[in-house]
Amino acid sequence: MSGTLADASIVPAIIVKPNPANEQVEIILENNKEKAYVLRITDLEGRIKFHFNKAASELKTIINTYELSPGIYFVLVDDSNGLQLSKKLIILR
Repeated sequence: MSGTLADASIVPAIIVKPNPANEQVEIILENNKEKAYVLRITDLEGRIKFHFNKAASELKTIINTYELSPGIYFVLVDDSNGLQLSKKLIILR
């Protein structure tokens, strides 16, 4: 049976902490099914600020946010099967 609570526990998810962030942010990909993925941070206009090609085993990324102006950004994850995840990131100074 699909659509059960047990099925929901295996869906990949992005954790962004702290959020809002100041000096650095930790991005964790949970429940990755051993797939390589692309991690991007974009501004509200879609301009890519950071871009990483990640191996399936690389589930945690720490990013220094000094290059980002205060504001709202998006953390985006795309895997090789077309799965797309997004999470809002707020940078404060």
